[in-house]
Amino acid sequence: MKKQILFLLLITSIVTVKAQVSKYYTFPDSNAYWSAENDWSNGSGQSFWDYGFLLSGDTTVNGKTYHKLLTVGGAGSSGSGNITSYAGFREDTAARKVYMLINGVDSLWYDFNVKVNDSICHTQPNGSGTGSGTSYVYSIDSVQIFGNYRKRINIANTSTFNVTIIFSVIEGIGGTNGPFGSELIPPPFETSSNLLCFRQNTDTVQFLRGNLYYYCHEFVPVGVNTISASVQQFTVYPNPAANEVAINYLLQQGQNKGTLQLYNALGQMLTSNTISNSMGQVNENISGLSNGIYYYTLSVNGVIAATSKLVVIH
Repeated sequence: MKKQILFLLLITSIVTVKAQVSKYYTFPDSNAYWSAENDWSNGSGQSFWDYGFLLSGDTTVNGKTYHKLLTVGGAGSSGSGNITSYAGFREDTAARKVYMLINGVDSLWYDFNVKVNDSICHTQPNGSGTGSGTSYVYSIDSVQIFGNYRKRINIANTSTFNVTIIFSVIEGIGGTNGPFGSELIPPPFETSSNLLCFRQNTDTVQFLRGNLYYYCHEFVPVGVNTISASVQQFTVYPNPAANEVAINYLLQQGQNKGTLQLYNALGQMLTSNTISNSMGQVNENISGLSNGIYYYTLSVNGVIAATSKLVVIH
């Protein structure tokens, strides 16, 4: 009898895992953020560059709807600067395929129907140490994300002497060699690109810890004043300012909690305030800041919902 019970438990466990993995997890169309880091050798040591991707609404091209990706960042060990570029993706949920629109060209990017030994849709990232070989599916397994198992496709290359997984592709997230591959932020020659973390709504999964920002760092959409659907009002006054600013906010009905943060032009957070009311005003002393451009962000449910540029002139 005990053996029969154990056998039934084992069968139930196997069926449960298969049911979890068989569910297809789609890519998000809002409230998502990807953080990545490129690293390479500059001749005298390693250099690093961090950046991120935000979803920035939808656009229609040739009758097809794409979710726009806004590239934000970045900060590097050998300098800093602000990246602002766009790409877009669309998903055929029924076919379990994801297409990318880059420079006006639509191409199949991820196919979650592939089997072991199939070639992959797009090429491996620069500097992955794979030479000119062919990238193929080495294995397929699952990984637990936010409490559920998602399919993970592990990629190897024929040019490697020993079989090595060069990156993986996860349902609803993309490649671990950078958000949607490394092609959107082309890394320098002989480099690597890694996905550091993925955030959807209030949940975050950390894949790697970066060299510049140890944990998941969310960059500010630099140079853009934006307000999402979860915020009705977000103003910073006076602007330009010298000594003190008043930040007024009004959240949509049902929202009463957020985080107000101030960043410098390098994406470094300077102040952080918790908001516990649906509307109000936060007064902040900025007399100690140097002249320059800064950015306030208002996050709701862990996602940046509004931004405002602040100019400080003493």
